[in-house]
Amino acid sequence: MVQRGGSRTRLTIVQLAAAILLAAGSAGVSSAGAQAPRPGVDVVPAGDGREGVRGVVKPLAEAQITSDLARRIQELPWRDGDRFRKGDLLIRFDCQELQAEANAARAVWRGKKLAHTNAAELHRRQAAGALAVAIAAADADKAEADAQALEARLDRCAIAAPFDGRIVERLAAPYETPTPSQPILRIVDDSALEIQIIVPSRWLKWIREGLDFTFRIDETGEPAKAKVRRIGASVDPVSQTVRIAGEFVTRSPDVLGGMSGTAVFEAAPHRPAE
Repeated sequence: MVQRGGSRTRLTIVQLAAAILLAAGSAGVSSAGAQAPRPGVDVVPAGDGREGVRGVVKPLAEAQITSDLARRIQELPWRDGDRFRKGDLLIRFDCQELQAEANAARAVWRGKKLAHTNAAELHRRQAAGALAVAIAAADADKAEADAQALEARLDRCAIAAPFDGRIVERLAAPYETPTPSQPILRIVDDSALEIQIIVPSRWLKWIREGLDFTFRIDETGEPAKAKVRRIGASVDPVSQTVRIAGEFVTRSPDVLGGMSGTAVFEAAPHRPAE
């Protein structure tokens, strides 16, 4: 009887342990399932039974101004928010030493050209060989290339604005010597803005270029008329989304890059009534 009771006790313990392990495994699976990202993009109710998607305003042209010249900044007359025109001087570096090097290189080039001319004249009079003329010509070409390289570096001592726009951020100051490739200015063309949004890929059934939509901007609370300008070239297989770029048809001058809002498409199918 004792042995039989002991067998039942051992069997009960084994069954209890198996049940615990099974419950732990199920909990692990459920936890992993809860942490897995859900595919798709969040849509928000937009009224009239339609759905909207979130978007952000982006400038078509923006740039971060850097330089490979380790030179002291001589002029940097701009502050954050200042407006400039294409061709305006943004930055000027102190390049006196580089200018002197370029002057010296041009002088060497002139001397090498004279030596080549002289060698050619001597060769014409049969007082110098063809090899001497060729060497003099090669020396003159090298001196010209050296001078042109310094001229090219000298041209980078002044940086002009590539487009009309505004200063987003000034990251250096006059009299500082930025390291090569260190950002000095961030600029943006705020005259041309677009709306970047991500929509569910199933919307490709009815979204097309030129489709009208309304973009309500969070910061101003005002709606703006827009239309689809570009549709992304591929669908993200994980999130099942596609990128859409829209252009403003009408917008307030207060709209700035970085603002966000909700896009509601005129042709969007209505949500089924609950």
